[in-house]
Amino acid sequence: MLTGMALGVAVVFAVDIANSSAKRAFALSLDTVTGRTTHHIVGGTGGIDEEVYTRLRTELGVRNSAPVVQGPVTLIASTSTTEDRYTESLQLLGVDIFAEPMFRDQSLNGSSDNSSSTGNNSTRNALNLLNRGAVILAQNTADRLGVQPGDTIAVKDSTLELTLTSTVNSDDQPGFESIAMADVSTAQEILGMQGKLSRIDLILPLPGNSTAANTAALSEGQSAVERNINFIESNINNIAVTDAERQNNSLTQMTEAFHTNLLAMSLLALLVGAFLIYNTVTLSVIQRRQTFGQLRAIGLLRHELFRSILTETLAFAIIGTLAGIIIGYMLGSVLLTLVTRTINDLYFTLDVRQVAYSGFTLAKAGLIGLGVSLLAALAPAIEASNSPPGTVIRRTTVERRISSIVPAIFMAGIALVLTGIAILWISNSSLWAGFIAIFCIVLGYSLLIPQALITITSLSNRAAFTKSQSAMGQSTMGNYPLRSMTASLSRTAVAIAALAVSVSATAGVGIMIGSFRLSVEQWLGNTLESDIYISSSFESESKENSLPENLIAKISATDGISGTRKARMTEVDTGIAPARLMAVRTEGDAGMHYEFRAASNQPATPAGDNSEASAQDRLDLLNSSNAVIASEPFANKFNIKPGDSVNITSDSGIVPFTVAGVFTNYTTGKGLLVMSMDSYHRHWNDRQINSVGVNFSATADPETIKESLRTHISGTADNDGITMRSNTDIRDRSLEIFDRTFAITHVLRLLTIGVAFVGILSALMALSLERRAEYAVLRSLGITPAELRRLLFMQTGLMGIIAGVLALPLGIAMSKILVSIINVRSFGWSMEYIIPAGVLIESIVLAIIAALLAGLYPAQKLSRLSPAEALRHQ
Repeated sequence: MLTGMALGVAVVFAVDIANSSAKRAFALSLDTVTGRTTHHIVGGTGGIDEEVYTRLRTELGVRNSAPVVQGPVTLIASTSTTEDRYTESLQLLGVDIFAEPMFRDQSLNGSSDNSSSTGNNSTRNALNLLNRGAVILAQNTADRLGVQPGDTIAVKDSTLELTLTSTVNSDDQPGFESIAMADVSTAQEILGMQGKLSRIDLILPLPGNSTAANTAALSEGQSAVERNINFIESNINNIAVTDAERQNNSLTQMTEAFHTNLLAMSLLALLVGAFLIYNTVTLSVIQRRQTFGQLRAIGLLRHELFRSILTETLAFAIIGTLAGIIIGYMLGSVLLTLVTRTINDLYFTLDVRQVAYSGFTLAKAGLIGLGVSLLAALAPAIEASNSPPGTVIRRTTVERRISSIVPAIFMAGIALVLTGIAILWISNSSLWAGFIAIFCIVLGYSLLIPQALITITSLSNRAAFTKSQSAMGQSTMGNYPLRSMTASLSRTAVAIAALAVSVSATAGVGIMIGSFRLSVEQWLGNTLESDIYISSSFESESKENSLPENLIAKISATDGISGTRKARMTEVDTGIAPARLMAVRTEGDAGMHYEFRAASNQPATPAGDNSEASAQDRLDLLNSSNAVIASEPFANKFNIKPGDSVNITSDSGIVPFTVAGVFTNYTTGKGLLVMSMDSYHRHWNDRQINSVGVNFSATADPETIKESLRTHISGTADNDGITMRSNTDIRDRSLEIFDRTFAITHVLRLLTIGVAFVGILSALMALSLERRAEYAVLRSLGITPAELRRLLFMQTGLMGIIAGVLALPLGIAMSKILVSIINVRSFGWSMEYIIPAGVLIESIVLAIIAALLAGLYPAQKLSRLSPAEALRHQ
């Protein structure tokens, strides 16, 4: 009983604290980076020219401003001597120490001697940051890297070594755990952004005596903030002022669907846990059925017995909930590592070390444990208290009553399934509506199982009788396993339902992952058309990380190359949200092949719209006008369809670009926009190239070309960070990240099966207790212990087979909803839907193994049953 309660609470609490810890770390990191900033000034490719900041403060008098250079870096532990060195991925934040206190007044108060820093010491630490390569880290980060103030730290892909000038108390500023703070000039050198700023932070509205506030150009009817924004944008070209809170919300929303999906998986485990708790509470009642009957016979009132059972359940629930919280905390630490790794792979750099939880999280876990336990205890408590003393002792009366209400339970299940379907039909884009619909369908389907079990046993009895007779040496017990399941319907139906629901979740998620993986493989095959990709390894889209022009020329002139695909990747502001922008130019036989489709929130694509001609028309439009094609996640998230316009901040100002089409893309994060290189050059003063895809001619020797390309790269003066990888390497790396992303899903699937395993074990224990007399009679009639064990194994095996078969329709329905609705609403992905035969077979085998393993202990226990003693106590 305690195990059932503890497992149910542990899974939910573990996922909850993993989610909340990751969210808290990200919020603290954003707060550390943003501080009191209200708005950002952003520019075009590669950031903003630093002269803009000088003009902003001197000519325009905007003193509430501060320059920022920001990008991800990887620090390498100085104490590492092996090739597998410990690294720490952080956000490098370059600031101006003289403007910084206005925005983030605590961040420079480091401690060079591991003690609190005040007064002159604080000022000295801040001034030390002006030294080239100086950096401030959180104390915990410094400890992990094995450095202390004065030590140097290597930086991946950079020749400049950092010097730790001071540390920040991690407890006082937990958001600093993901930050490395340096001077603007140091950050520019590390990130390759000399002369550039990532953004300029502002605090608006500006003070009333500022030049901006007193300018005659202020228009009436606007707020002070709007007037300030208009003033800045009208006086400085090629920049845009964006709301800091809006940008932060956009970043937060990136991972919201990921966290919601984890929560839904944990709630599914809780649903299975509810079956488990019901079985365990029922088991505790059955164990003392005789005692309850005797108490009722000597005068114990119904409400007294009811209250006693619920009070006892509550006491156990408190203990089980506390145990579940402890187990959940330990499990949450493991899940947090998986959650953090997934966020780092898919979204942004985040360092989460501390498992964080609030009083609300604890209270929620407590309410779930106590609430579900008491709800699960209601049925057995009512059953025991409302029955006359004689029927408390006689189980057959209860089973007859349960059988009589099976049709009503079946109709309730039908109603719930139809309700779930209706919710899916009515709701448009609500993610929670999709999850509510899934739970309605799952719960409704579980209510159909008692009637399905009766139907299956009635249809199978004759065939099973004949086969069992042959298998058991003409024994009259051939159809006993099947008949006994319907004879104890209140126990077997619940156990089979719990196992079926958990196995269906495993099958549904397995089909979804299989469909997703196939879609990603096909997408990678269509996208990675070039044989070799040469690129500058870059940590940030805003980093000046181009390939040298002479190297690009040598690549194009290499013998045996039939075509190249040149690309420039950067980050832009669209007015809606930040997005990645890729400018592409193809030469020779290299092409641009994209799978176009309508956004999922739009009507189905007309026949022929996805044809090659239509796709080519869209690509031609990119070269002839201001047009982009948008990734499907970006289009779905912001309700963009072909023909709409997207305003992009470029070097020539805010330019409207027509969306020529929506294409399949399985990258996550900020979304992707693609335009032609010619269109990019019309609006951006940027001629850099990030990567070159190389196509081999059919008659050329691939190894000879690769060797020539390696020679070109090694002969380039500045070749640090330039990589050459085949499309196979990139594909394998992408699929490795994909598999790693779903590691946490697999863990939750196993946990759900574990909960179901305990549930079916408790149900079998309840059955063994209820039918001790029956088994004693069988032993008295000559059934040997080995035959009894075989009989029980046949029953548990049949329960596993039935649960596995019944799980398949629900699993397929669940996977269809996950693929076609939940994933689209969560991430904007649409994918091919496949049902791997291996997943279906695996689900049935899993159900049978779980049932047989759960039956080991009851079968062994009953085979040692003393017939005389069992009959004497009935």
